[in-house]
Order: sequence, then C-alpha cells, then structure tokens
Amino acid sequence: MKRNQWILGLFICIFSAFVFQSCSDDDDDAEEIATNATFANFESWTLIATETGPSDKLGAAHGGETTAVRKIYSKGDEARGNDGYPVGTVIVKHTDFADATDDVYHGMVKRGNDFDSSRGDWEYFILDASGAILSDADGALRGDSSFKACGGCHNSASGTDFIFTTN
Repeated sequence: MKRNQWILGLFICIFSAFVFQSCSDDDDDAEEIATNATFANFESWTLIATETGPSDKLGAAHGGETTAVRKIYSKGDEARGNDGYPVGTVIVKHTDFADATDDVYHGMVKRGNDFDSSRGDWEYFILDASGAILSDADGALRGDSSFKACGGCHNSASGTDFIFTTN
C-alpha cells in the first residue's frame, strides 16, 4: 500500500510540475501583430529624433535628400536594452519633402516570435498620413526582411537592433 501511495505522490509531483511549467510566462512566444490601430495617432507619440537633409546611413532611402525632414516617433517609452528593443516596440518615420507634395510614412514593429530572427524580428510597413497600413495588389504593404529591401538596409544597423536612430 505504501508503494502505491509513493507512486501516486510521485505522479502528482510530476504532473504538477508539468502544469506549472506550461502555465509560466514565456516571452519567447510573445508576438505583436500590427493592425491599423497600432499606428494610429503616431504624431502624439514620443518624438525621438528629427533629422534634416542627407544621411550617410540612409542614402536616398527615407528621404536622404537635402530637402527632407524626417521625424521619428516611438510608441511608449521603450528603450533598447542589452538584448535590443522589447517585442511590441513600434516606430514611425514621417518624411516631409519641402519641394514635393507627398510626404512618406514608414513603420516598424518588433513583432517577435521568430518572425524574422536574422534581423531582430522587425516587421516593416508603408503607411498613410493617418497611420493606416497601405494596401497593394497583393494585400497590405507589410512584410519581413525582404520587403521593399527594408531588411537589407536595416541589416547594416544590426549593432543597434536594426534601428538607425539611437535612443
């Protein structure tokens, strides 16, 4: 009888450990999937930088021309830690060309969950002035590192978690 009680006790301990492990928080599975609401009201967020004119880091991308003014916004007060920005970090860059009628809006979200682990799990977007994700013939203008060459250029900023503007 004592042997059966011992086996039952061992089974309960093992089962309990399994249940508690399954219920524990696991940030490795955290994921932020952006929607239009993710970028709404971005101009009210934290302005982390204003850059004017050409940039040796950007070239012509994101308004590297002499007339461009780039405002970079961050949703919340996320700061880059030793392991980079946390999952859920959202950044918008608004590029205003003084000599053109159309401004340009780009967004990035630290998506997580191995979305694009070779490039920090960032997802890239083209937005309209309200922050809505623009659509193309194939759906929404969003994607991984191959999207519109975003990841290829951002790869050169791997030392700062793929962000050119540091904060």
